[in-house]
Amino acid sequence: MTAQTGAGVSLAISLAAPASYDPDGYGALRPVTIGEVTSIGEFGREFATVTHQALDRRGTDKRKGSFNNGAVAPTVALDPSNGGQAAVEAARDRGSPAFFRVTLQDGMMYWFSGVVMSFRVGVNGADDVVTGTISIEIEPLPIVRYRTVAGLPGDAFLTIEDLFDATMRQLSETLSAVA
Repeated sequence: MTAQTGAGVSLAISLAAPASYDPDGYGALRPVTIGEVTSIGEFGREFATVTHQALDRRGTDKRKGSFNNGAVAPTVALDPSNGGQAAVEAARDRGSPAFFRVTLQDGMMYWFSGVVMSFRVGVNGADDVVTGTISIEIEPLPIVRYRTVAGLPGDAFLTIEDLFDATMRQLSETLSAVA
């Protein structure tokens, strides 16, 4: 599958920290799914542009500076009985980061550490659902991306590199069989 939609994507939260910031560490966590999520937003590392303009060259030299993993503002249909939404409120009221997992349709997971800055209630028109808007500032720890494979011992963790290597091996075997 190359393209996918947002249908079926989930957002989960863990108030516990992983033992390590890799697939094994995150895989040991048991996050709670945040219910009624209607949007999550964009996340990912973005670098600042550092410029230098030497007078004698006229041009602008550009380099990568610091990076920011961004922020997300998920929106939910407010459900005070949902354990995930309650965990978000608990995370908002503490100073330490929480750990979030975004799971796509194809099983790809993205884990990141973030500080919940707000969880605000939105009441609009009579024909609108009462919403909650969450503000999460993502920490500078790496955003970890991997996929689990059901049915393998311990639901084996595969990184993108593992999947690439497996695909290349399969392609090589196929080409050898054809030759």
